[in-house]
Parts: sequence; structure tokens; C-alpha cells
Amino acid sequence: MKNKDKQLNEKELKTKLFWEESLKIALMKVEPEKGEVSKEKFEAYEGVRKSGQTNMFNIPVVIRLAAMQYLVDLTKEECIYIMKNYKLLNELEEVTEKAGYGVYTKPE
Repeated sequence: MKNKDKQLNEKELKTKLFWEESLKIALMKVEPEKGEVSKEKFEAYEGVRKSGQTNMFNIPVVIRLAAMQYLVDLTKEECIYIMKNYKLLNELEEVTEKAGYGVYTKPE
């Protein structure tokens, strides 16, 4: 039984290491200008986008809706960062979840 548990733990560790490495590689592709946006902020932005309540280029309305509906304070710079890196950040959402991270940041 212990041998099986050890194999399972090794497999879990390898999986976690794989996702961490995938995250590092993917994050290197993100434009580094402003650096980071929290998962909470990205999810609020995505929630506003999916709601269809506004054109996402109307940043003041996006900021207001994120604050009202998700209690998240987005800045203009964060919205622009998300827009520029949207495709990658959207893909990173799954990778970061599997790697156990809650913030999309560039590697140091």
C-alpha cells in the first residue's frame, strides 16, 4: 500500500511540476509592460465581457460594472493589459488553476 501511495505522490508531483513549467513558459509570452493582473480581476473582466452589457472598449463602463457586479477595482491600465494579452491570459486561467496559482505574473 505504501509503495502505491508513494507512486501516486510522485505522479502528483510530476503533474504539478509540469503545470508550473507550462505556466512559466506561457508567462514569458505575456507582454511585460505592466506586469501582472490578479485572477480575481481577470475573472471580473471576463464576467463583464460575457454579460454583454457593454462594449469592452468602453473602459470606464467596464471598470464600473466590475466594481458593481464583482466588487473588484479594475484600473484603465489593467483593462488595457488584459485586452492586449487576452488570448494568453484566458488560456493561462486553466494552467494556473492546475498549477495552484492565483495571480498571472511574469516570472522574476
